[in-house]
Amino acid sequence: AAVQSGGYPQGVERLETLGKQLREQGAKADFVAYVQFRHLLARYSAEISEADADPAKVQARWIESLEGFVKEYPAVSDASDAMLQLAIAQEFANKTDDALQWYARIVADFADTEGAKKAAGAKLRLESVGRTIPLKGKSLDGRPIDLATLKGYTVLIHYWATWCEPCKQDMNKLKDLQAKYAKQKFAVIGVNLDNDRAEA
Repeated sequence: AAVQSGGYPQGVERLETLGKQLREQGAKADFVAYVQFRHLLARYSAEISEADADPAKVQARWIESLEGFVKEYPAVSDASDAMLQLAIAQEFANKTDDALQWYARIVADFADTEGAKKAAGAKLRLESVGRTIPLKGKSLDGRPIDLATLKGYTVLIHYWATWCEPCKQDMNKLKDLQAKYAKQKFAVIGVNLDNDRAEA
């Protein structure tokens, strides 16, 4: 955490050293994996923050590291987090099929975890284009929302968060589209991904 916040850059090397020591001492695999995964996270954070960082190269190394981690430690709890990072990276790279494979693997291999719930939701989202899906919830002001009430409409579901600049930029376009096509039964539902209701 200190490395990721920029307050302790030496932590990357320290985590790497600790991982090596644990291996040499014959520590349990899940303990070694725990340290190694934190090392990967810290290294990625430090590399992407460098002033002269090449984001494409840093991202490629990150993906390669995550894949190596999952291959070496497929059953440890951090493997589901690594797979989730891989799925998200593939999704952002427009490699939907690859992302779906990672999400499906999390659901299959880590069924009773929070990661599996996230992966199942992401999988449903990616597979929902052009299909009818169940979607219920409450609006930010507490009103019930049920996608089923919009039967016969073309509905665009926009997943967004306050930390996602492109998502916020899309909102004006979506408002314009909704105003332009409302008479043709076009509707937009926004699904907010923030943890803090006040921020949303």
